[in-house]
Amino acid sequence: MGFFDTTFGFLFNWTLALHPTLAVLFFATLGALIIIITSKLVLDQKEMKSLRDHQKELQKEMKLYRNDVKKINELNKELMATSSKMFKHSFKLNIYTLIPIIILFSFLSSNFAYYPLEPNSSFNATLTFNEEVMPSELEVILPKEFELISTPEENLSRLLIYGFKASDSGEYNITFKYKERTFEKDVIITSNQKYAPVIKNIVESNLKSITLSNEKMKIDLFLFKLNWIWAYILFSLIVNSILRKLFKVY
Repeated sequence: MGFFDTTFGFLFNWTLALHPTLAVLFFATLGALIIIITSKLVLDQKEMKSLRDHQKELQKEMKLYRNDVKKINELNKELMATSSKMFKHSFKLNIYTLIPIIILFSFLSSNFAYYPLEPNSSFNATLTFNEEVMPSELEVILPKEFELISTPEENLSRLLIYGFKASDSGEYNITFKYKERTFEKDVIITSNQKYAPVIKNIVESNLKSITLSNEKMKIDLFLFKLNWIWAYILFSLIVNSILRKLFKVY
């Protein structure tokens, strides 16, 4: 888990009991509210409206004078100056909202990117190596609640896939011993929406990474199945549009 999720995750742990679609909708609404309210408090809305209206007028004039090169250049310079002012305001808004939005994204990516590994369901751990190895070079040490249900064939390979099954919910460690080094992989077994980091990258070893087989989560939106980030963006666009009209934010 990331720093922000570890530090502020307790504020949102209750959302793990929600249906994933509702949870992502909640975070998209919260994110939009943070931006809209901050914009209302920090930016001069009369100036923002004036700049936006002026920008629209300039764009209309550019269509009218599209055959007049000299006029177009003048309008383009004025449009760029107006856009520059709007960009400065947007940058100021981003400074205030960046950290809260990162916290929301960190929590979502850590909790709604995959489905959990459930008790009595099989799962895999894939070990990726930089160079080919033999399975006999490794030793697997399991918690008593775990059962090793499949092992890779005794052939040289850069990918070794081990199959497991856990009888009880809980937070565990699977240990792999390779060339006098031990590598642990956190595993969470639960029926709730919670999981350990799916990929563990390893440095300074022939063993490159350990990856669990959690299935990627898909958010159901009518006929579409989207991952959390695309669902968040779609919800945000809709909610943001509604809130801007309600709060009269420009």
